[in-house]
Amino acid sequence: MKIEVLKPEYLITTFFGSGYFPVASGTFASLVALLPLLLVDNDFHYLFFPISIIIAIVSIPLIKKVEREKGNDSPIIVIDEVIGVWLIFSSPIIIFNWINVILGIMLFRFFDIFKPWIISKINSKRGSIYVLLDDIIAALFTSIILHIVMLL
Repeated sequence: MKIEVLKPEYLITTFFGSGYFPVASGTFASLVALLPLLLVDNDFHYLFFPISIIIAIVSIPLIKKVEREKGNDSPIIVIDEVIGVWLIFSSPIIIFNWINVILGIMLFRFFDIFKPWIISKINSKRGSIYVLLDDIIAALFTSIILHIVMLL
């Protein structure tokens, strides 16, 4: 891990350095994002929704700053994956168990990596808001599927 991670913009955008993981940093960060969810009772996962919104808003200028130094949508920027995972599992309908976690992470990573439909259009745009938005939409698609599964 590099010393730059101690700068506030890197600390947040790399989610405490998890963005420096050498392979598949987005997938690694998605898994690391589960840790806070494991520490909180499932009945309080809804709190991750407003926390995600606040972090997204705070992250916009920080992502912009890191992008100036590291390039557009640098692989070390993983706060978008963390926000996506937290949004998925903030739903009171989605039970936080291993089956849903595995399915949720797999779906989320599928949408984030392959970027079907509107996600690819959003991802093609430059700017910190779009770095976040493609993962938020991927989380929305994942959440819709998981809600359907839960209701069946």
